[in-house]
Amino acid sequence: MGLGLAATVAGGGLALGSDGVVEGGGAEQATMNAVAIAIGRRMARCYVRRIGTHRKPPDREARGHTIGVEADAACSSCGLVVEGGTQGCQRLFESIGLREYEDMRFARYHRIVVDVYAMQHPDRYGRSAKSFAAHLTGLCAWIDDEASAQSVNAAVQRWLSGPSPIEKPALPTSFGADTVRALVDTDDPVRYGQVLRRWARTTWDAYASLHSTAHAWIAAAQR
Repeated sequence: MGLGLAATVAGGGLALGSDGVVEGGGAEQATMNAVAIAIGRRMARCYVRRIGTHRKPPDREARGHTIGVEADAACSSCGLVVEGGTQGCQRLFESIGLREYEDMRFARYHRIVVDVYAMQHPDRYGRSAKSFAAHLTGLCAWIDDEASAQSVNAAVQRWLSGPSPIEKPALPTSFGADTVRALVDTDDPVRYGQVLRRWARTTWDAYASLHSTAHAWIAAAQR
């Protein structure tokens, strides 16, 4: 499932497949249901190691490689250097989903966390025009006005559920200096919101060339 969480777009029934394609869904569902499914699968596979913990066995240098320990590498999308590279970055994102599921103080931010992460990983989660539009407009709406973002997202969801004549635009060359790592390292809910707003803003700024496109899509959805 998309984003490793089968992320259902908040406020309606758009779900993202593993290729980032927006798929039809049912009535309004709590996004945390999807998080719970992915978490259960992860836990069932006994994924218990602490994300980002780097341990070097004593014979690593002598052997030249390590069995069972992933090397640090850059995520192919956002550039975060983390154990496991792209998959390690994905695991960081899923660890946030676990925290949101366990602590409702963080759950309120789920939709925007999904949108920001998707816009920093559009090669995986924004392959179709509709998937890309859902996340770009979600990020745009939240940056413009957090209070009204949910209603904007609902309008966009209805619009994208129909025959929306949109094309995926060219992407920027980078997606912002901040990454999901900052959220993982923040435990206080107030500080978490502040860090999230910075991450969202730097990601949005990276898409400066598409600001007018996002606003045009939102306007079309609200007609």
